[in-house]
Amino acid sequence: MIDTQMTETERRSSTRTPSQVPVRIHVHGPDYTDSFVLHAADVSDGGVFLRSDWLFDQGERLDLEFQAEGGQRQRRSGRVVRVVASAQPRSSGMAVGLADQLGAPVGDGDCRAA
Repeated sequence: MIDTQMTETERRSSTRTPSQVPVRIHVHGPDYTDSFVLHAADVSDGGVFLRSDWLFDQGERLDLEFQAEGGQRQRRSGRVVRVVASAQPRSSGMAVGLADQLGAPVGDGDCRAA
């Protein structure tokens, strides 16, 4: 019998790179718009893992703004794809899949905040 279960590493379409990059999060609700800064634990072409004790719900849409390698400013939309709640300090966070990696085209103008 062949084992068809893929490990988490095998499911990844891009390599994660450890990071301490600050990421500005823009949140848009029906009656509010807010932004704040979190720090990435790792980044890849497909998404970013943000360390935070303040967690969004899985599926929530976020607009992200950060500097990529080489200093280029990135503005990307994404959705929370995984939430990790932990009692251990600095262990909680959320994985945000970038929208262009989730099947929706994203251009520079798609991040609504300046």
